[in-house]
Amino acid sequence: MLPLDPKNNYNVEILICGGSQKIDRTSNADDTCARINLGDENPTWEMDSFLHPRLMPDAVFLADGSVLFLNGCKKGFAGYQQKGFIPVNWDPTFELQIYDAVKPKGKRWKEQLATTDIARMYHSVALTLPDGRVWIAGSNNNDPSNVTAEYPTEFRVEYYSPPYLFQSSTRPLISNVPKVFTYAEKYDLHLNLNYPLGTHQPEHPTIKVALLRPGFSTHSMHMSQRYVVLNYELSDDKQSLTIESPPNANIFPPGPATLYVLRDGVPAEGIFVYIAEDEYDVVV
Repeated sequence: MLPLDPKNNYNVEILICGGSQKIDRTSNADDTCARINLGDENPTWEMDSFLHPRLMPDAVFLADGSVLFLNGCKKGFAGYQQKGFIPVNWDPTFELQIYDAVKPKGKRWKEQLATTDIARMYHSVALTLPDGRVWIAGSNNNDPSNVTAEYPTEFRVEYYSPPYLFQSSTRPLISNVPKVFTYAEKYDLHLNLNYPLGTHQPEHPTIKVALLRPGFSTHSMHMSQRYVVLNYELSDDKQSLTIESPPNANIFPPGPATLYVLRDGVPAEGIFVYIAEDEYDVVV
């Protein structure tokens, strides 16, 4: 599910990318994406290129609401090796790519990003951190685990820094953030836009406020992953934000989340918060 935004009444769109043609180790990975707008009167799938054929990809929301695709491979299917220790998923995909859902078709993909030399296929995971980086780990298509196999059981961890962490030498700062948000309430946050010294501060900076639930990552699925944009008001002196929490649990279910505030596309350090029906439902 792509980001939910109050500007379009939290319209739901679904994106599905990649996969395998059949359960066969010689099967080629799919190189297409399909997107559907469930708010349309007659929803239909819109097809797009995936740029790189890939099965078992991990897709995680970044702090700005774009989607990072990583991990996976070009051949086979999800599963452990066959007899004789023959891998059933192989030819790993090392390229990363970012999908921006708000851009028009044909301009949504960003590639030529950092690459890795670690094969991460079956049982790989990825998670967006509060600081905006992505934690990447795992890969094991061996049963039992085997660190000397062609594609070994992987214990190394990587951290990926998305392009927005290189846009500016400084990041905005936020404080006075409550630990618990209840539904349909307004909260006042302290804001320091923190533009680099000597940089012209625009009269109308582009601000974005959002909640991210990274979800629970396994088998190329991120259960409960959700990104919801929040309404906000910027004070005249640009030193405070009044933000509005999600209207109800259908938009953002109760539980943990990371609050991000972005200045011209650059995120502040995310703040870990809880979303609840009542502030006394959570002990923090």
